[in-house]
Amino acid sequence: MIRSFTLIFALAFVSAAAFPAANRPAAVPTPAPAPGGPANVFYGGVNPASPNAPVLLFVHGLGSNAMYWFTGGNDMYSDAYNAGYRTVYISMNADNSGNSAPIAQNAATLQQLLPGILAYYKTSGVYLVCHSKGGLDAQDAMLSPAFMSSVKGVFTLASPNQGDALADWAYGKGNPIAARLGMLSPGLSDLQTSVVGPLRIQLDPLFSVSGIPFYTLEGNNFRAEKSVFYGITGPILKSLTGGEDNDGLVAVEEVPLPVTYAQDMGQVSADHTHVGYGSISWASVAAHLPVPLVKR
Repeated sequence: MIRSFTLIFALAFVSAAAFPAANRPAAVPTPAPAPGGPANVFYGGVNPASPNAPVLLFVHGLGSNAMYWFTGGNDMYSDAYNAGYRTVYISMNADNSGNSAPIAQNAATLQQLLPGILAYYKTSGVYLVCHSKGGLDAQDAMLSPAFMSSVKGVFTLASPNQGDALADWAYGKGNPIAARLGMLSPGLSDLQTSVVGPLRIQLDPLFSVSGIPFYTLEGNNFRAEKSVFYGITGPILKSLTGGEDNDGLVAVEEVPLPVTYAQDMGQVSADHTHVGYGSISWASVAAHLPVPLVKR
């Protein structure tokens, strides 16, 4: 039972208008690493209708990998491809195993991999689309001026941008239960408010003057998919936040960023895992992206 809950938790915390049907190919190419490139960087197919479209860099969440975005029923990649965007997906672990590393370690991975991605697509910048903890990993990477200068926009989907009361609980009075559920990891430890709070003090002043648009999206229904795991963690989190709605791992109030530089896109009726699915959040993301130029 402990092993099964560990697997469920790893899977759980992970992390525009479409072209006319006539412009869509019969099949969407499967993302794959570039020949000779890192095995943990997956490039999506390039829609022939928009070969020079904006590049979207997708960042997964805690316990997950790059495949979160294009396997297991997640249609985020196919939605982005059919809308004409160029895409790339990173696994934080070089071997594509589930990642549970601290924020700073993953930020360093993003900083290391971005130059190769820019060179591959011959572009000067990317839009970051991040699920869960991936939003904080990406923001920490932006402490590097070189990295920040290559970011055109940031989307965080169900990211605990203000820290996570469930992480506080897991490393406090809920520790015995959290351990039995397989929740504890260096990555979850970094989501405690005592860690994220000081990080926000560093990040928010920089982002407020950066001119880079930020967007946030929350999930508010931990019961949406009748998940056994979220059926346990959702009520716990609700009790910790005074009845605030949550997605099973992150409360609605923990996601928004300061209005001085960020726009909240609202809430979706989804659990934590599914907030990052294309069918749930692509329309919200696409509404704030530049529309790709169609090749004629």
